[in-house]
Amino acid sequence: MQKRDLTPKIARWALLLEEFECEVIHRPNQQMRHVEALSRNAVCMVTRSQSEITRKIATSGGLGLKIAEKETIHEEAKVNIFKVQEQNRRQCNRRRRASPVYNINDLVAIKRTQLGGGLKLKPKFLGPYKVVKIKLHVRYYVEKVGSHEGPAATSTSAAHMKPWSDAVAT
Repeated sequence: MQKRDLTPKIARWALLLEEFECEVIHRPNQQMRHVEALSRNAVCMVTRSQSEITRKIATSGGLGLKIAEKETIHEEAKVNIFKVQEQNRRQCNRRRRASPVYNINDLVAIKRTQLGGGLKLKPKFLGPYKVVKIKLHVRYYVEKVGSHEGPAATSTSAAHMKPWSDAVAT
């Protein structure tokens, strides 16, 4: 590798590709017109390496690493990827609220999930429905109580339900 500093993505590609015997052949745009536009995008390169792994790959030349060094770099990369994934997971779940738990025979309203013409002025929730069965992963089987618009029985998640006492045609 000739680059002084690498992005983590290119470093991972280099680690993956160094296991193979390959030759890169340049094809001029006359032979590859259909992909010429894709190759015009500029590649964003990091001017300063943010990671010790990319620094190791850049300084060693990439292809001349020993097997033990490759394995340690692979392990470090896995650990760093896991850390970033965990940070992303925490950030995503930070504002997530817990789903309400309903019991059998609770009266609920279910959200109208079918879209179509003429529904703009109709209520967004249908009901009342009675919870008949509790399924896995905060899902419920509900049946219609009385005569009103909506399916006679359906399965829905807690995210698409609210208690009937709070249900207002909104």
